Amino acid sequence: MLWAEPLELAGQKHSLILVQDVTQQKQIEQDLRDSEEQFRTLFDRSSDAYLIIDEGIFVDCNQATVKMLRANSKDEVLSTHPSDLSPEFQPDGRASGEKADEMMQIALDQGSNRFEWMHQRLDGEVFPVEVLLTPIPVGQKTVIHTIWRDISVRKRLQQETENIMERRGYQVQISTEIAQEIVEVSEISELYEKIVSLTKERLGYYHTQLLQYQPTQDAVVLVTGYGEIGHQMQAQGHHMPMGSGLIGTAAATGETIMRPTLADDPDWQPNPLLPDTKGEIAVPIKLGDEILGVLDVQSDRAGALSDDDRLLLEGLCGQIAVAMEQTRLREEMEERLDEINRLYRAMSREGWESFRQSGDLPSGFQYDQTGVHPLSGGQIFTETFANMPMTIPGGGTIGSLEIAEDPEKPLSPEDKAFIQQISEQVALALESARLFEQTQSSLAETQSLYRFNQAISGQTELEDIYQAVARMICDEMGFSGSWIALYEPDNQVLRGVTGINIPEDRLKASLPIEQATPATLAAKLRQSIIVNDPQNDAYLADLPMEMRATMGKAISIPIKSGEKLRGVIAASRPENGTDIGEREERMLQVIGNQLAIAIERTQLFEQTQAALAAIQESEAQLSEALEIARLGNFEYDVENDLFTFNDHFYSIFHTTVQEIGSYKMSSGDYAQKFVYSDDLPMVGDEIGKALSSTERFYTTNLEHRIKYADGGVGYISVNVNVERDENGRITRYYGANQDITERKLAEEAVRQAQERAQTILETVTLPMVITRLADGLLTFANPPAAEITGVPLEELVDSPAPDFYANPEERTAFVGELSTKGFVNNMQVLLKRSNQSTFWSLLSARTFTYQGEPSILTTITDISERIAAQEATAKRAAELATVAQIGTTISTILQEEPLLETVVLQTRERFDLYHCHIFLADQSHQTLHIKACGWEAGSSHTGTHGDTLIHIDQEKSLVAQAARSQEPVIVNDVLNNPNWLPNELLPNTRSEMAIPLIAGNNLFGILDVQSNEINHFTQEDVSIMTTLASQVSVALQNARTYAQTQQQAENEAMINLISQRIQSTTSVENALQVAIRELGRALGAKRTNIQLGLPSQKKTNQ
Repeated sequence: MLWAEPLELAGQKHSLILVQDVTQQKQIEQDLRDSEEQFRTLFDRSSDAYLIIDEGIFVDCNQATVKMLRANSKDEVLSTHPSDLSPEFQPDGRASGEKADEMMQIALDQGSNRFEWMHQRLDGEVFPVEVLLTPIPVGQKTVIHTIWRDISVRKRLQQETENIMERRGYQVQISTEIAQEIVEVSEISELYEKIVSLTKERLGYYHTQLLQYQPTQDAVVLVTGYGEIGHQMQAQGHHMPMGSGLIGTAAATGETIMRPTLADDPDWQPNPLLPDTKGEIAVPIKLGDEILGVLDVQSDRAGALSDDDRLLLEGLCGQIAVAMEQTRLREEMEERLDEINRLYRAMSREGWESFRQSGDLPSGFQYDQTGVHPLSGGQIFTETFANMPMTIPGGGTIGSLEIAEDPEKPLSPEDKAFIQQISEQVALALESARLFEQTQSSLAETQSLYRFNQAISGQTELEDIYQAVARMICDEMGFSGSWIALYEPDNQVLRGVTGINIPEDRLKASLPIEQATPATLAAKLRQSIIVNDPQNDAYLADLPMEMRATMGKAISIPIKSGEKLRGVIAASRPENGTDIGEREERMLQVIGNQLAIAIERTQLFEQTQAALAAIQESEAQLSEALEIARLGNFEYDVENDLFTFNDHFYSIFHTTVQEIGSYKMSSGDYAQKFVYSDDLPMVGDEIGKALSSTERFYTTNLEHRIKYADGGVGYISVNVNVERDENGRITRYYGANQDITERKLAEEAVRQAQERAQTILETVTLPMVITRLADGLLTFANPPAAEITGVPLEELVDSPAPDFYANPEERTAFVGELSTKGFVNNMQVLLKRSNQSTFWSLLSARTFTYQGEPSILTTITDISERIAAQEATAKRAAELATVAQIGTTISTILQEEPLLETVVLQTRERFDLYHCHIFLADQSHQTLHIKACGWEAGSSHTGTHGDTLIHIDQEKSLVAQAARSQEPVIVNDVLNNPNWLPNELLPNTRSEMAIPLIAGNNLFGILDVQSNEINHFTQEDVSIMTTLASQVSVALQNARTYAQTQQQAENEAMINLISQRIQSTTSVENALQVAIRELGRALGAKRTNIQLGLPSQKKTNQ
């Protein structure tokens, strides 16, 4: 800034020109504009709703607030109390106005307040909001910075998840209750009625019906339908041909057919008696591969049926199939008994008296290992015989059957029934042996793969890894040769890198993948190629016969990273070697995956580069025209203590020479009239320094406050110049005052604006960062951001933003969406802290200009607890689904031992437990016997369960405690529980839970599960396992009932067969011989006797 004034010196006219640098003032003015713009940008561009509350009223808001409330402009939002934008009452019943004031006061008292609130849009819709209130000072008062986040979607998802979980739990519970009720029914017609009515009424369906397969009609025929409509349809002879409609298709395919919405389904055949049907599911009732019928369920709500219903009904149909088969067998058994009784009565009426009167009849026959022999009256036996009277159905005893038995172990009725099951037991024993051998084979395979993994991970150079793998393929897997090649995509060739027993010319050869060799085919097709018969293998049809003749057996496996081909592993055996099978293929695939990881890891390591260079900052130079400054010159007569001023000088102080009375004034008067009292000491010190200086030319500048003549306060910059002669005497003392009030006020405004923006950024409890787009470095972070990342605030600034992403692809998606839309709203990403632990968060961001550079403003919300809760809910829902699936599986297993084995194995595997076993109670309910164990993978005890026995009154046993109380028992720290019974075969047990197996009032046993983690089991686990235990109890009851019914049916069938063969004989003697031979064969006894009216020669056991 230039200032000129005419001046006359030594009789000559001159111009006094002063130049003042006002660059600093202009820079401050620009900073003020930038600061205001940044604050406005932070406020307006946020994706969250930002508002300012002053004395309980909204005085400012951003556009996100207007959009959230569906308002037309800010005017509809401002000047309102929070309760004006809320329903009259909050969910807890409190008035919105009263509670809003309380929430604001809590924020003022505690520094912030985060809570959930129900707001109301201007169109009347009430919606949930997460609110964060943060008090911030602005000038001399405090306002409340407010953030709203619409959580409607989150709340809806939570409610939907809770509803699904509640419905699934209810369905599993009801299906268990239905299964328990139908298992007690003995009449087939009553069973059908029970199934239909319970399914319809307990599960709330529109209509339920049961159809049975009739082979003669090749159709499923309605046997029972619900209510009066069901009776009408049955009277009409309702049926569906196999393969026709939903029901016929389900019966023909054996698969569930579900149509949640039927309106546009071409396969649906509507029924006029059921006009409100909107959805339907037809579930086949199967016993093994046999279709017994179809359970058809209909809904009057479109889209209401889901996979939950499918899973529920499939499990229920498994129980129904068992109940139907049990009831059918029971009825057939009764019919056979009636028929046998009729046969016996006929025999008695027609000829038994004549048999008794015949003197030529032998006394009996004996069947042993050499055949059938007559019995004589004096024959002596060394064995003890179990004697069973032969009583005809009409009454009376005609003789006895005697079965030789071990005197130390008399046969019981259960033992005799058990004889018929020997073949099944042998089959189960053979199956157990096979499973054990298979487990041992899998263990050896796992150990071999572990050695491969050690060899790969123990090397750092790829060449050493390739060589080690090639060698081990031959040594560990019985191959005579191996070859590893890498894929070169640019040349479309496989280039050999190493091999064992491979000709030198082929070892490093390059093979185009278009060639028809096993290795190139594996690369081209991206799949395993196995050749055990090279002469006739279709894969090798294009190879010359002479090449195939020398090839032997070969396998080639592609090495892949995802879908990216890395290379090929090839191995071979001589033509007379063992065939290459699934085991070798499976192992080489795992080895290929491990090699792919090693290749990818090494390449990534080699491609790692140093971080980006240091940040360069550029500063724009101001080019605005300088505002002319007003200067007030003065001269000071030191000897006479008089200042000489001019009009410009007085104008700075808002006065004139006329008001003051003179251009001259003493220093005391000047200080009294114009210098701000608090600054007098500082001004006095500076004057003293100027007067005491010994410099010939002394210059200094100072700034201080002044008093205007009108009482106001301003600022001036004083330039002081002192000149001395060679003797040090002051010859001139002069200077100029410049009014810098505007600059000082601007500086104060900038300071306050920056302080306000910084206060908002730093006091908002929501983590917030600003990232420079050019290099991805953080240029700002508030304390909550430092806290959530675990990085000190001073270190967080200048940190690379990508370093905080656990998954780089999520950072890419974030930047991509930001580039496309200019904003991001609530993107869910997984971030990591400085200690590398991860947490789920929601990111909202906007692009804007910060410190003169394109930047990203990002807010971070930690949703780890929410995700954990959702995962816990999903886990419980998945566990309920698992319970239903296990229930479906075991409902079709009709033998007790494989049923229990399936339960313990699937429970341990599906619930990721350390161990699971089942104890069953004996008939006296005094002892519990172990019957099945689910060992951890790789255990040498797999397939065994030992013979552990626990008395129910034993104190030191969780199993016994659960049996006594018939309530679940949990111990989450077994090592510190005195009532825990340790097992030396389970050294890693740390938590245990015992669940009673109860059906009705009958205790079957205990389901016991164990974990190798302390505090593993929760009350949710109790609920899940109790539901599973109910399913197991029903299945166990079904299996026992079925086994008893099946055994009775088999016994009656055997009796019927023997009777038929006896009736085919032509003499009484032949009839006796046939009877004793068939009975002996059936029972497998060492010796069997049949006698007519004669006691045995040795006293028998009755």
